[in-house]
Amino acid sequence: MVLWDIDGTLCRSDALGAAVIAEAIEAEAGRPARPLPLHGKTDPQIVREHLVDLGLAATDVQIASVLDGVVSRLADRREELWAATTVLPGVRAVLELLAARGDVHQSVVTGNLRPNAVLKLEAAGLAHLLDLRFMATGSDGADRNLLPGVSLARATEAGVQIDPRHTWVVGDTDRDLACARASGLRCLLVGTGVSPVPRAAQVDADAYRPDLSEVDEVVGLLVGR
Repeated sequence: MVLWDIDGTLCRSDALGAAVIAEAIEAEAGRPARPLPLHGKTDPQIVREHLVDLGLAATDVQIASVLDGVVSRLADRREELWAATTVLPGVRAVLELLAARGDVHQSVVTGNLRPNAVLKLEAAGLAHLLDLRFMATGSDGADRNLLPGVSLARATEAGVQIDPRHTWVVGDTDRDLACARASGLRCLLVGTGVSPVPRAAQVDADAYRPDLSEVDEVVGLLVGR
């Protein structure tokens, strides 16, 4: 199995996701949030950190209200999302080759809420290449390290037996590496995110590539060839 991160790994959408989070937080708090690091975190984690930074209680009710706003705002800007989304180098070809094999299951582990993850994949034209039954998202919890386990459990429940020793998390931050290791999975990091991957994470990952443009080499790596 290959579990893909979305933002900065599969595609980019010109910070539109961050914008709708900021708008939803301001609507709840009554004032704008200060910029805080977002990348590699789940949306519930991001929202909680911003509300606390604004001096609010960050109750479950407040967080749920903001998250509802994040979903509705991105849906309202659907056409803008389609126009802003760019698929990163090599991604489509790698996904297509893996999908054509028949012996590789591909899904998603992402901090995005599920509706927004699906929207972004559709905007990128990649949703049909992934098995979204097994995706794990910020809708499943704030702790990103638990999400690969959620995906594997969903595969098992569907009758698909996955060997964790041959399962990869592909992402663009050290948090992707942390969540892979928390579930005993392999990790390929790519340098296509908003921020450079720390050198220590590049070394600790099973593999690091600047991007996925070396398609055959990347596919060979993921399938153990």
